[in-house]
Amino acid sequence: MKEFTSINSLEEIIENISKQMEDLKTQLICALSADNANLFTTDIFMMGAVNRSLALSAGFIDLIKKSNYLCAAALVRMHLETTLKIYALCKSSDPHGDAEIYLKVGSNPKYNYTNLATQLSTEELDGQKLFSNALTLYKETCEFVHLTWRHIYSTCGAMASFKNGKFDVLISPTMDYMDSRYFIGLSCKFSECTDITLFYIRSWGYTKQKYSGISSTIA
Repeated sequence: MKEFTSINSLEEIIENISKQMEDLKTQLICALSADNANLFTTDIFMMGAVNRSLALSAGFIDLIKKSNYLCAAALVRMHLETTLKIYALCKSSDPHGDAEIYLKVGSNPKYNYTNLATQLSTEELDGQKLFSNALTLYKETCEFVHLTWRHIYSTCGAMASFKNGKFDVLISPTMDYMDSRYFIGLSCKFSECTDITLFYIRSWGYTKQKYSGISSTIA
């Protein structure tokens, strides 16, 4: 959360996230329509993953508008998790098998988020890193999911002075005292996760032709 931008306003970034939500729907439809709309186990997974991304995006926008930084940051971690799982399936040698494990068990024990974030950090497209700070973002946002120093010290974030052994604290979900650059930086990271999600949803649509439809085995 250390990278800020002075080019885009917070309103512009939030508007972009809203547009990305529409792009997610469009790309999912395209992927589901590929290969004559044959249904794959991975398609079922992708539908759930995109739906989660849409729900998180809507929640994130609401939280940013209410200056609820602590909760919004936790949603970035959840959003990144979805991105990492989509990435893992797209890179898997057996995406349908891995997706079937998710459908039956609810998780896939062979996927380690730290390892996935590390791998994603090295991915390149046309000589450029796709998401070079994925691992850093994962570690930082984990500190918002679990109770950590981030939450403890947030109560003193509005402290202007320390006099006579006393200081002010703020107990509130609203953190509008924070510099707007923090909200801009957080929103940029959320949007970046969505960009990577979109990239791999498109990738899945392009590669579906390599696999045989297995809709008859879904039960």
